[in-house]
Amino acid sequence: GGTSMGSAASLYAALEAPGQFDGLILATPPTCYEGRQKFVPMYRDSIGIARRGGLHEAKRAAAAKARPPIFLESDRGRGMFDIGWETKTAMGLDRYCAALEGASQSDLPPKDRLRTITLPTLILAW
Repeated sequence: GGTSMGSAASLYAALEAPGQFDGLILATPPTCYEGRQKFVPMYRDSIGIARRGGLHEAKRAAAAKARPPIFLESDRGRGMFDIGWETKTAMGLDRYCAALEGASQSDLPPKDRLRTITLPTLILAW
């Protein structure tokens, strides 16, 4: 299983080698198909902010628009937001931007392929 991009990677892996899995746990699966397209400009904007101002500026910009708002409205949520940014900072600027570029160009497998997955699957969405 996985969270967000990890959910997508898990789905691709299950399609390639279904016998390797007993089931899937997909936490906060990524947006997909037509709905994903509205996020592409956001990814591109985030890349631009990071390239111009560094990861500190990218974090500041993300904090101003974090969704869902729980990430900024509770101590636990702010802690989770900060932990996420510790990881992004550890990635470094180039890897962070590459991950966003990949997110802007990727999508889930076609629906007809997803329908072939017969593994028990738990989906934990917002």
